[in-house]
Amino acid sequence: MPPPGRCSRGFAALGRNILPFLGTAALLIGLPSFVIYYASVSALVRGEMPDYDSLLFWANMLVPWLLGTLLQGILVRATILHLAGQGADIVQSSVMALRLILPIFVISLLVALGTGLGALVLIVPGVMFYIAMIVAVPALVEERA
Repeated sequence: MPPPGRCSRGFAALGRNILPFLGTAALLIGLPSFVIYYASVSALVRGEMPDYDSLLFWANMLVPWLLGTLLQGILVRATILHLAGQGADIVQSSVMALRLILPIFVISLLVALGTGLGALVLIVPGVMFYIAMIVAVPALVEERA
């Protein structure tokens, strides 16, 4: 059997911290998404169509993305702490992610735009760009680079 590599260490960190990681994801993504989608369906049942200038439309677009960006920063930092031999402290990781929320969001936006533009040219450049940039947020969180 081959020695454990980086991938197995990452899955081990996930396995050992599954409840805090899932709880954080449910709190930051599941609950707000449920509330927004419930409000959207309620508006549709009442016969209201959300326009591009409605608060519900923009909440549906931006809130999951912003909270997903925050979640990414929290989980990256908690995994790094776990792999360093410390406990995966969700509170400390949340504080660190909140400090870096603006740079993480900007990186996320730039990666999305670059991937989209690359996919418009041809599919392969978009995929190549995304694969190259997939380590940008972990590099920011750990090294502040």
